[in-house]
Parts: sequence; C-alpha cells; structure tokens
Amino acid sequence: MLTLKFVTNQVQNYLNKLIRKFQNLTPELHKVGQFMVASTDENFQKEQSPYGEKWEHLAPSTLKYKASRGFIMQILQRQGLLRSSIRYRIEKGRVEVGTPLPYGSYLQKGTKKMPKRQFLGVSQRNRQEIIAILKGSLR
Repeated sequence: MLTLKFVTNQVQNYLNKLIRKFQNLTPELHKVGQFMVASTDENFQKEQSPYGEKWEHLAPSTLKYKASRGFIMQILQRQGLLRSSIRYRIEKGRVEVGTPLPYGSYLQKGTKKMPKRQFLGVSQRNRQEIIAILKGSLR
C-alpha cells in the first residue's frame, strides 16, 4: 500500500495533550483521516499536487487512446479506481492515508517514461486544518 505519513512538532504536541486528556485518540484520528481523504480527492478534482502544482498534461496520444475507449478524460483517471481507492487507516495511534493499488506509487513518484503526479501529501493548509481539528477536540 502506498501511504503517506507525517508528524510535525506542533501536531505531536496537540496529540500528546489529547492523549493526556482522553487516553483514546481514535475519534480525532478518524476526523483527520476523513479530512485527508477528502483533501486527496480534491487533488484529483483540481488535477494538482497537494502543494498546488498542476499535473503535467496528458500526451495527445494518451488523450486519443482514452477517448477511443470511453475512459474518463481527467489526468490520473481511467475508470476512477485510483481516486476511489484512497482510504485511511488508524494504526498504533496514527493515521495512514493511501491506496492499496500497486500502480499508485508509480503515478505518485513518476517513472523514466512518466512524469510524477503527486496526489498524496500534506500541504501547509492541510497541517493547519489538522491542527484545528485537534485543537477543537481539546475544548
């Protein structure tokens, strides 16, 4: 499974406070996971990385192939399997967001013949929202 993991000092501080207050972070981690899945779906919709970088356009030959087969014409989508496969899981007190599809890592990182088109990542806006979710739970 291609997953994304991140922790910043600020996020870790809020997590530590929540642990002391609740002893069970599962509800907050679900909120973070749901937010990150929605944010990743937005990346597909906007055809850009989490950091706002537009994905490289499809080659004319790819567009022609997709049109002839009736596939979705958006970048990184053929039938929507990758986009709909984005999930989160909670494991050992953390959230992991990713896809179980093996080709996800090739699309995320790129290859010699294909540009990288990041769909997973944690932007500054994502970090701020995650901190807001955690802060809200401390009230």
